[in-house]
Amino acid sequence: MTVLELQKRKSWALEVLQTCNSEEAVSYMEALACKLIRMEKQELKRPNCFTLEEVKEMLKETNRDKENGIFVSEQEMRDFFQSFR
Repeated sequence: MTVLELQKRKSWALEVLQTCNSEEAVSYMEALACKLIRMEKQELKRPNCFTLEEVKEMLKETNRDKENGIFVSEQEMRDFFQSFR
């Protein structure tokens, strides 16, 4: 991906974020951003390589999110992003 393409995608992501008007949507986006930042920091340590403990922790976090109803189906995400096009 070129720098120009990356910049365009980042601009689009910011536009999507700026159109969020509900507290629920903003809270959800904040949670996603925190997860992305953590993932990015992990990737800087060892790109594409995780220890067994890291994988177990990621699975625990995923299961906690599922149990607490913190997830969005693939179709919901597709519909969400399609609404901005």
